[in-house]
Amino acid sequence: MKNNPVKQHTVPKTYLKHFSHNNKNIFVYDKNKNTVEERNIKSVSIIKDFYTFVDEETGEKDYALENFLGELIEPNYNTAIDSILKNQTLDDSAKVELAKFMAAQLLRSPKTKKVILDEVKEVYLSGESKKFTDPQHLETLKQSFEMDGNPISKEEFEREMKKENVRVIVDVEDPCYLQMVTLYNNKWKTCKRMQLENGVM
Repeated sequence: MKNNPVKQHTVPKTYLKHFSHNNKNIFVYDKNKNTVEERNIKSVSIIKDFYTFVDEETGEKDYALENFLGELIEPNYNTAIDSILKNQTLDDSAKVELAKFMAAQLLRSPKTKKVILDEVKEVYLSGESKKFTDPQHLETLKQSFEMDGNPISKEEFEREMKKENVRVIVDVEDPCYLQMVTLYNNKWKTCKRMQLENGVM
């Protein structure tokens, strides 16, 4: 049975170990307390179920992204770093794997997650591309539309959206973040719900 950890690292242990004096602990600066303390790597930079979402069809937790990072992204980092520390030249495949690790690290932070979710809302409303999101990406995501609490079609939504005195609400759910960063997975989950309400824009 696959191990599906609930405590998930936003900075992987394989990276943190390179800052450890004993492969177990690192020194951490607490900005709120203005203190430095030694902590076990297992307890540093973790958020419960950060990459986990609930499968709408089964009601079970889906750990696809956590397992993807742990099995296909993180293991190749040490190989590349070990070669660098030995002053060895990286071959093309090692450079690609290191680039994947760096790109994944950019996308897996809490700050980037918020940016992506906020961007999706903006792109839906403006139709303009942002840093992480293009309008064509949104066609891939599962969508639902409502007006005054009643389901309507996408075509009806687009017609109503052009009228005056209509307020648009974009409700982006956490699985949308996972969809934007895991293009390897073809089983798309609900990204967002868009609603129309009578009122002032």
